[in-house]
Amino acid sequence: MADDDKTKALRLIVEDGQVLGPLPPPGDGGAEPPKPKRKGDLPDGCPVEALGTQDGVFFYLDDLKQLRALPAREHSRLGVMSLFGRQIDLLEQFWPRKTWNKVKELWETTGWKPERAAEQLMAAASGKGVWDPFERVRGRGGWRGSAGELILHCGDHIFDGAAWHAPGKIGPHVYPAGSAIPQPAPDRQRGGDEGPGEELLALFNSWNWRRGELDALLLLGWCCAGFIGGALDWRPTAWVTGDRSTGKSTLQKAIARLYQGALVSVADASAAGIWQKLGHATLPVAFDELESESDNRRGQGVIKLARLAASGALVLRGGADHNANEFVARSCFLFSSILVPPLLGQDRSRMAILELLKLENGAPPDVGEQRMARLGTAILRRLLDGWARYPGTLERYRAALMNEGHGARGADVFGTMLALADVARFDNETSEKVAAAVAKLLAPSSLAELHDDASDQERCLQHLLTTAIPKDGGGLARRPVALHVERAASDPDSFDDTSPAEAQRILGTYGLRIEKRDGQKYLGVANNHVELAKLFEGTQWASQPGAMGVWVQALRRLPMAEASTRAMYFAGATCKGTLVPLELCFGIKPDERQPATQDGGALPLTP
Repeated sequence: MADDDKTKALRLIVEDGQVLGPLPPPGDGGAEPPKPKRKGDLPDGCPVEALGTQDGVFFYLDDLKQLRALPAREHSRLGVMSLFGRQIDLLEQFWPRKTWNKVKELWETTGWKPERAAEQLMAAASGKGVWDPFERVRGRGGWRGSAGELILHCGDHIFDGAAWHAPGKIGPHVYPAGSAIPQPAPDRQRGGDEGPGEELLALFNSWNWRRGELDALLLLGWCCAGFIGGALDWRPTAWVTGDRSTGKSTLQKAIARLYQGALVSVADASAAGIWQKLGHATLPVAFDELESESDNRRGQGVIKLARLAASGALVLRGGADHNANEFVARSCFLFSSILVPPLLGQDRSRMAILELLKLENGAPPDVGEQRMARLGTAILRRLLDGWARYPGTLERYRAALMNEGHGARGADVFGTMLALADVARFDNETSEKVAAAVAKLLAPSSLAELHDDASDQERCLQHLLTTAIPKDGGGLARRPVALHVERAASDPDSFDDTSPAEAQRILGTYGLRIEKRDGQKYLGVANNHVELAKLFEGTQWASQPGAMGVWVQALRRLPMAEASTRAMYFAGATCKGTLVPLELCFGIKPDERQPATQDGGALPLTP
């Protein structure tokens, strides 16, 4: 391309914004200008690029611009050949092995010297210094540049916010080659009623959602987030649930086709398997049929990974070589199941739960591959062109959600989805009035996601009070702890079958008692008690033999709860404990929030 043509293409990219510019020819990595050769540098024209070394491992970009990590012992003949890939003929040119031909009386090239090649490769990597791939490597998916621009790694090409590059070093980061995933549409996509955002929203509205168009809008926002997860400060998680005949399988097919291979779709995998599959990529993850089972530990591990991915937390796992494997999860997760398994409050509050109802009569929606592929690339282009207005749009939705009573986490989850859906649908800035109207439909009092948002300490107390004792029966009727607490704290004539003294005795055998201090009544809970520990077995508040129970930490966070300054008597044993005001056991007012309605209400059509 002539210089004038290049200037014209760049002007179109920066000023007009109508086209993304031509893709670079294969092998053109947009590399930095050549530097003076140093001792140990690789030969001119070498397709392998040395990146650096760490702990005896040498890092390269191979002939295909894939990231390669070779320990010193793997710089063998085959190891070096694998780096050169399609251009192994260059090995004889760079490191020839010469043999004297007596007949012709000249030196002939009869091969190459693997040991010499290995020496120079390792010297070149060592010359670059210590290199840690952890924060330097960026895999496929969306990323944010140093100036806040949206960077798209599409496997075989990278768009850095201004121009296309082949895989390789771009600025301070390395974008290694990977299998190709969809690129944004080459031409600008319109917003409004005729745009791809509105078309995809209408498609999702073909399903029968419990909250109507609101759920369809949140799903649209999640799909947008999935395309650019690595560029977001918060990555929302969504859970689609519904019985049979609700169209869940068709919906999963539609979403998979929307991404055209840029989605890690699994049905049975561990958390470790998922993050090993992702590697340095930020691709979205769809986990199908994560049903509630008698043993939910495997599923809980994946849900925990989604929780870590929401904020981009560091995951460390020990490796077979006794070195830690580092991984930062930056993917958006989408789960689906007939029933949602038990979720901790910290997990439930990080996701949107989208419930499908039975499909109404009508023709199934068109989720053909061609249509969904077109929508996927069009949506990606909408996000690329509208990225500059995303931060302001997000802040407006976050402010509106917090004004409705959401905490920072709820504002992050729903605000991100609403803001990205807004960018996909509209061209103009969203007004505070419209943001407030949408946020009102997501008031915490109407959200099933937040109906179980009790604090950890409240859950701990609830678990204790609702556990039936005697734990092993013992010939006595099993009754919840709360009933014994009520009777032990009551007047002697309040109950006919169990006296307060008898209830106090029963509680004492489980490390509990009614304690009176300064005219106030408290539920005394032992710090360390074998029978009490049995009531917390299998929970996050359990203890180990000889150790203080975790329930102590949780209960002391309750309002007005305090540590006892002197030992309490528990049916023959004495120990210190926690004093929980009795009114917390029976005086917590029911949640005044109204249940969610079947219809989420109408959404504003314009910004």
